[in-house]
Amino acid sequence: MTVMLPMVNRVALIVRPREPYAAWANAVDDDAEYDLAVHRNEPEVFLLPVWAADDLAAAIAEHWNAIFEQELEAWCTDETAWPRKRTLAMFHEWFEVGLAEPVWDLGVDGLVADE
Repeated sequence: MTVMLPMVNRVALIVRPREPYAAWANAVDDDAEYDLAVHRNEPEVFLLPVWAADDLAAAIAEHWNAIFEQELEAWCTDETAWPRKRTLAMFHEWFEVGLAEPVWDLGVDGLVADE
């Protein structure tokens, strides 16, 4: 019997931190050590519209700030400790991004977690 997995109508943007993010994380929290190697091996994944596969630069240009803020908040919820003048160039310095497609759904539950 052949199993037909449903394909999700999205592509996955894989975001891995770089050294500048780790340096910031370690500077804002004296009580915890940000281990860059661990976090690079456990990247964040963001789902993007399927058109992003054809124009990744445009998709990043549209969503970089939301991703940046999500990554900052994941380590430090005090927004006053976040870098104030974030730019797309800074995003690329702080994070490595890659794309994975297609995305297959192996779950039985809905795609959005209960809030």
